Amino acid sequence: MAGNRYDEDKLFNNKEAIYRKILERRGVESITHYGKTNLNKIEQAEIASLQTVPHIWSATDKMYKLSSIHYGSTDYWWVIAWFNQTPMDSFLRPGDKIFIPMPLEQALYYAKNQNK
Repeated sequence: MAGNRYDEDKLFNNKEAIYRKILERRGVESITHYGKTNLNKIEQAEIASLQTVPHIWSATDKMYKLSSIHYGSTDYWWVIAWFNQTPMDSFLRPGDKIFIPMPLEQALYYAKNQNK
């Protein structure tokens, strides 16, 4: 299943002087970076069409672990982050309620569909 959040992003090689020591230490001439990922803002109608699994965040939770449990792969952690408008685990505190969007295929479609 396609769904890597970087599938459609452009790659660029960074040789900026600011990274010179890091590049030398790694023995490479450049670092490959991904361009900005463009994900759609989820609409209320889309939220209503998805099933969600509620989850109360604990101190040991990680989105990649929840992705593995609910989607069978750690690769889709970003779907949970996108759906909850929470870019990183560190934005969540124990006791926060988040939702796991289901089915994954439909959530991926809403996140990546550029034909809105």
